[in-house]
Amino acid sequence: MWYRPEKVAVWRCASRIRRSKTGRRCMIRNVKEPLLKEATVDAFNQLIKGHELASEQTNQSQHHESDQKF
Repeated sequence: MWYRPEKVAVWRCASRIRRSKTGRRCMIRNVKEPLLKEATVDAFNQLIKGHELASEQTNQSQHHESDQKF
């Protein structure tokens, strides 16, 4: 957590502060939690859209909903 001026959750590699067993440090900067959540949701949505099973279920759901309207 950062406190500048309000509390902000950030994520970072554990080896950013402490060196890993190989003696290296992670050079990736801190990532604010809201940006990480947004990127994660976007990535999952892309995976779901590209998956055959999700496409089949979406089509079945749409047909089922249209049948119930009448």
